[in-house]
Amino acid sequence: MRSAFRARRVVLIAVLFLMSAPTIPAQARSANVTERTFEVNSAGSDYPFVVSLRGVYRIFRDSVVVEIARGVIASQVPAQLGAKGRATDVTLAVGLGSGTPDSWRFLHETKEVKIGSSLAPEQQLPVPLIRLVVTGVDSIPLGDRWLAFQVGVQQEIPGMRAGRMVNFACSEDYLLGATLSSQARAIRQRAAYAQVC
Repeated sequence: MRSAFRARRVVLIAVLFLMSAPTIPAQARSANVTERTFEVNSAGSDYPFVVSLRGVYRIFRDSVVVEIARGVIASQVPAQLGAKGRATDVTLAVGLGSGTPDSWRFLHETKEVKIGSSLAPEQQLPVPLIRLVVTGVDSIPLGDRWLAFQVGVQQEIPGMRAGRMVNFACSEDYLLGATLSSQARAIRQRAAYAQVC
């Protein structure tokens, strides 16, 4: 089943990335605030439910403010599953990714925001303008953390455990910018997305 998800890329997600990147308002720039644009796209990964997002984040002393400018959540579940592949209660949250010796962890996540009530196989939901705040980061070394978005759904896909499922999409760069370590992680992420994000 997972190989089927990998093979099914959501074409409409590509259209999103032809649009211009979001800009950071000049009046918001400050020597005390780090501001960067981001984009994440898990389409074509092993995850049944994928997300493509663009926006801006700002790092303050004790929080990271994430503003999603545009995006979609899409199902890579094969259309032939019909109603059995339909997901309900579709939500989105953001947190910080942190590497472990074997994989990674999802930390400091925000509350889930409901994006839609239902998502049919091979269909997608637009993500509205959303502002999410990751708190409690004042004592965390952000130089080796990255943005991680969590898509949550209720599902009863044949061959999978029924119930709540979460899938992820991660930025390739670290919060404070690209490093040799983040570049190596990005290569691993492209090769085996779900193991690194």
